[in-house]
Amino acid sequence: MSEISQNNPPIPEDNREQYVNLSYLRKLTKNNKELMNKMIVLYLKQTPELLINIKNGIKEKDWETVHGAIHKMIPSFWMMGIDPAYEAMAKTLQDYASKKENLEEIPQLYFKINEECLLACKELEKTVINSA
Repeated sequence: MSEISQNNPPIPEDNREQYVNLSYLRKLTKNNKELMNKMIVLYLKQTPELLINIKNGIKEKDWETVHGAIHKMIPSFWMMGIDPAYEAMAKTLQDYASKKENLEEIPQLYFKINEECLLACKELEKTVINSA
């Protein structure tokens, strides 16, 4: 199984211009910018913490922690309009952790999800700043 580094990796660079699509959030909030910002700020606060919990859970082989943290993250993928492929990866990771199966695949799934979420956070931070 791959080892999880102690520190979060730097925010990766990617050639895509957009990692989130806020159209669902706009619809959900009826385009209320204040409410949208609150939800984005909450995502920005919770996501890094959940990613750290997952990383630590993998390191400690604490699959209940991994399952619980990824379970909390899954709704945010569609809420923030993140590529559905990452939600599917998160559901797979959740399933593996829950069943304690395919454990050797969990670190790679985590790294992909972590990378995408960090890029989404980077983009969302700009969204909040630009609307302030």
